[in-house]
Amino acid sequence: MALRALFTAALVLLVAAAFPANAARAIPKFDVAEAKFYASLCGIAYCDLPDIQAWKCAACDKEFTPRLVYAAPGTKQTAYVLDNKKDTTIVVFKGTEPLSW
Repeated sequence: MALRALFTAALVLLVAAAFPANAARAIPKFDVAEAKFYASLCGIAYCDLPDIQAWKCAACDKEFTPRLVYAAPGTKQTAYVLDNKKDTTIVVFKGTEPLSW
């Protein structure tokens, strides 16, 4: 239970750092292709951890490089932060098994 709380706190800090509250942003129009792209990035969290760390899993997008890969000890929870050359930062985490809804 303590590991889950620590993992959640770390994730909140990562998201807070990636998206400052005072940043003014226009709300973009929904783009189906972009949504599919981000959904595919979520699939990386279900790859084997060594493959994610080496950025060699089948779902890894070569446009991005991993800045941080984290796995909560004793759990199947993982998170990673990605950067690309367009100043885009993405935070992705896995908290469930792919078929456990």
